[in-house]
Amino acid sequence: MARLSREEKRLETQEKIKSAALKAFASNGFSGAAIDRITEDAGFSRGAFYSNYSTKEELLLELLQEQHEREIVKWQSMIADSDNLNITYQKMSEEFISYLQQAEWGLFNIEVQLHAKRNPEFAKRYNQYVTAVNSNITESLSAMYHKANRQLPDDIPLIAAMIRNLVIGISVDTSNDNSPAALKRCTQQLNWCIDGQIQQAPIKS
Repeated sequence: MARLSREEKRLETQEKIKSAALKAFASNGFSGAAIDRITEDAGFSRGAFYSNYSTKEELLLELLQEQHEREIVKWQSMIADSDNLNITYQKMSEEFISYLQQAEWGLFNIEVQLHAKRNPEFAKRYNQYVTAVNSNITESLSAMYHKANRQLPDDIPLIAAMIRNLVIGISVDTSNDNSPAALKRCTQQLNWCIDGQIQQAPIKS
């Protein structure tokens, strides 16, 4: 087996630290997630953490950003793959269920919001992240309106923010109950919300 390069080892270390941190943040909250515990669970020393991250907040934001990038790329791909919105909704349901089955993410997102409420400096960076997320959701929604031959509403940024908040709320709810019935109900809520907004928009002339 070929030996890993220094860069490959660094990336592998980061992935293990991020995986351990996600579990720690979800289980113990941001304040309760000690760096020593995170690195121990990842199989490294404390020094490995500071070789890759300056603070826990930096790690927190990286986890957030990577989660967002993964999900938005999937959504954009599903929209681009078909001109039939019913097929898009079906694929969205499948992907959303897969996301909701990872209960740690729901708890993680709540911890991030709580930390932002308690820490004004972190809140500034978190708000920048939220603005970027809402912008990407707006872009994806706009593509769906276009495929449905509907006019874009002036308040589409507000609709995007509403959908983001709905997704976070659903992910928290299903962290307590991720039974098949609950997951199906939640995916229906999301699809109904999106489709309801699209269908009430005027048809393009």
